[in-house]
Amino acid sequence: MDNARKFRITHYPSKLGQLATRYVDSPAELVNAEAFRSFRFHPGGRIKAIPAVWLGNGDRKAYNKLCAALSPLRLGMYPNATLFAKGVLGSSEQRVVHPHEYGADEVGWVLHRQNLSTEAFTLDQQQRFLTLNPNLDCRQISEPALVLAQCGQNSYGHWLLDVLPKLVYWWSLPFNCRLVLTEPLRRWQRAFLRMLGIRPEHWLTYDPGTEYLQLNRAILASPMRNKGAVHPLANTIYERLISQSRTNSSEPDQTSPGSKLYVSRRLVNTKRSKLVNEGAVIALLIEQGFQVVEPESMTVPEQIRLFRNANLVIGEAGSALHNTVFSPRGTRVLCLLSEAWPRFGQAAVGHLRNQPTGFLFGSHNSEYDKLGNGRPFSVDLSDLKSALESLEAL
Repeated sequence: MDNARKFRITHYPSKLGQLATRYVDSPAELVNAEAFRSFRFHPGGRIKAIPAVWLGNGDRKAYNKLCAALSPLRLGMYPNATLFAKGVLGSSEQRVVHPHEYGADEVGWVLHRQNLSTEAFTLDQQQRFLTLNPNLDCRQISEPALVLAQCGQNSYGHWLLDVLPKLVYWWSLPFNCRLVLTEPLRRWQRAFLRMLGIRPEHWLTYDPGTEYLQLNRAILASPMRNKGAVHPLANTIYERLISQSRTNSSEPDQTSPGSKLYVSRRLVNTKRSKLVNEGAVIALLIEQGFQVVEPESMTVPEQIRLFRNANLVIGEAGSALHNTVFSPRGTRVLCLLSEAWPRFGQAAVGHLRNQPTGFLFGSHNSEYDKLGNGRPFSVDLSDLKSALESLEAL
């Protein structure tokens, strides 16, 4: 096989108009199809995620736009497809499958920096074609494969909100199908899969820097998260994990029902997000009866047991705060973030889990912003007190 292969990049999905003529009535029909076929899994819809608290200079217009829609869910089967980099799929028609065809967000695009860093391909000057690195090894996969690999796969937050929910599709398939992920698969990721009853023989991994996969039947699934909204079917995953944390543990819970948690990112804040005045924030919250927790230092079962008892959770925007997917419905959540870094993934969790969720925007601290990403910030303590009073009154 000639490894130096070209794939056309479609910046606007060229096949969307043809999808309606290629739908099948059952996912069982996907496994034997000789050409691309798609299955409507679940319709999308509009939602209204109203913040419980909104303080500071936040971009409410962006919030309303990003937290308004659930994408329709689809499964697509591509025969004789090529999988490379971090979840980039090339069709048998020598075309890069555009992420918008499956509702993917910012981590799905072929030109994402994580894809480029693999050096699995080179681009022409107009970025219209990519050429697969001819030095990559090719591995043939004959059985159907559901692609879970994506940029951000090893980010805890993307794993929770983007990758794990796709297992709902996998459980619904009426035929045997392997799960495909990139290496390395970390210990905490294996722990999640183990809790969900998924064994090593159910998945396969590949190294984007040294190989690509030639898939006889590649199955792509729409992500259940659309920026600030997560499809309700994702609850299947989180409820199962909560149930398993109760069934498979003889250890006592680290917190009692009704606990108030402050989620600190001190262990990971050196390069990315940074709450500059976190010391003052912690001192204030300890006075209010909060327990300071650092999820990065805990095992997966410990994190689930910690958050399943929480009644009020405060923390910086990001992966650790997404652990509230394991908290009860009605848990109140306050997300702290920079006014220069509007990210509303926590709104998706709040709406999904029926948790009143507020946002407190702090002032951007440019002198600490060495990466220029807008994330370092300081919180006004009087605003924090006001937000806390509002949430506790709910």
